[in-house]
Amino acid sequence: MHKFLHQEILTGKQFVALRQLAISSAEKGNLPNGALLLDSENKLVYQSESKVASDCDATAHAERLVIEQACKKEHTPIIRNYSLITVVEPCLMCLSAAYWAGIKKVYYIIPAAAYWDVIPWMSESKTINKYELIAQWNERIEMVQLGGHEGQFIEIFDNYKSRIISR
Repeated sequence: MHKFLHQEILTGKQFVALRQLAISSAEKGNLPNGALLLDSENKLVYQSESKVASDCDATAHAERLVIEQACKKEHTPIIRNYSLITVVEPCLMCLSAAYWAGIKKVYYIIPAAAYWDVIPWMSESKTINKYELIAQWNERIEMVQLGGHEGQFIEIFDNYKSRIISR
């Protein structure tokens, strides 16, 4: 299921944390992406930034890393009581990680389609409809685009675009 929500899910501090993660990630040559895990009371518990380029690890996406962090810290592979918040719409790998970890709600700010023509590695979304795939999973993940903040995060991306794409 995919929705668009023009409502505040994040507190001011959480929004700032997500923005700082995106900036920090970009400064290291990575996609300006950050991920937060909020508990059932919407409190920020875990956070991570993208580390693909800086760690030379194609799987070091912010979403996967924050899920891994939570699972290790809590000594369990299942973390059902969390919502995932991310700057950029998660790829299929990260959605799969969320699914296997038991996460039911994924919020994102920027749709992947915004970068299909700019970032070659995000173009898989052009040919693979991840929404059709996740609709076939036994348990549903609700995908929600958070409205109202896209411009602020696209600005971060645009400031670091040449650095990221040249890698």
